[in-house]
Amino acid sequence: MPRLAMLLVLSFVLLLGARPSYAAASPAYSLKASVSPSGDIQVVLRGENLTDLYAFDATLSYDTARLRFKKAASAMPGMSTAPIESEGTVRFAHTMIGPVAGKKGSIELATLLFEPVGTGTARISLASLKTVDSALKMETVSVSAAVSIPVASTAASFRDVDAKWSWAAEAISELSKLGIVNGTGQGLFEPGKPVKRGDLALMAVRAFGIEGGAAAEAFPDVTPGKYYASAIGSLRAAGILNGDADGRFRPESPVTRQELMTMLDRALATIGRPLAESDAQAALAAFSDRDALSAYAIEPAARLVSSGIVKGSRDRLMPQASTTRAELAVLLHRMLAMMG
Repeated sequence: MPRLAMLLVLSFVLLLGARPSYAAASPAYSLKASVSPSGDIQVVLRGENLTDLYAFDATLSYDTARLRFKKAASAMPGMSTAPIESEGTVRFAHTMIGPVAGKKGSIELATLLFEPVGTGTARISLASLKTVDSALKMETVSVSAAVSIPVASTAASFRDVDAKWSWAAEAISELSKLGIVNGTGQGLFEPGKPVKRGDLALMAVRAFGIEGGAAAEAFPDVTPGKYYASAIGSLRAAGILNGDADGRFRPESPVTRQELMTMLDRALATIGRPLAESDAQAALAAFSDRDALSAYAIEPAARLVSSGIVKGSRDRLMPQASTTRAELAVLLHRMLAMMG
């Protein structure tokens, strides 16, 4: 072969060898949110450029003022764990079974459903993700996937807030729009249901913007990570909540009307909007059951009555009775209106 031809061939080979090599794209993960035909918010966790995905363990965080978690499922073959809920997070895991190859390419890993319980823009983010390949090698993935979607839920959508509850409908509607009160699922508000002490703490924190403190663990019966635990901690740190004589808070117990009045009175003082002092004897004189008030609740009740926040039922305060969800909504609505 002539020398010139040999040089040309050699140059061509060298040029081929010098071509840059491109690595395969790395796996990526994303979230997509949409409104389902039933009105629920559907969030899909999707994987792209997968090479061998055998199992995953994902934790999503979400806006509890606007969304309530309903369920999760995976279209991948295999089995899923029951979702684990904490305050504002849900953890969901799925694995394939047996000696099979992991999934490749682009697939939907999980679909999660949320019910709208407030109005505004709800944010859902992928807080953590672990993946496992078919050789059972686990990897913690660095993720930053998030999605936002407008949601709306008003009292008009609560099918049990009917004419019977007309006296509370406006309060429920307004507080629902603000994300202070939520429904209980399936389009219900359950206005006549007693308010739990833990739920009261959560609603008070939302209504008055009280933050700070993580003292919930000081109550032995408040489980860390429970959806109301942080709110209880904030109110305890602010001096608004006290436990029983044995140091317990009883978060699942109903709130009595006198407990509610005492807590609301303290909350207003804490945020710098204390109610004016009043003559307790004069303020409570119109109520036939005023002597049923415990000593600690007499002054708070008098201040709330004098301010027009508490009106009682006919001539009774019913201090030992449980507070219903409708009653709490009305009281919070009156307080927020008073505060402007």
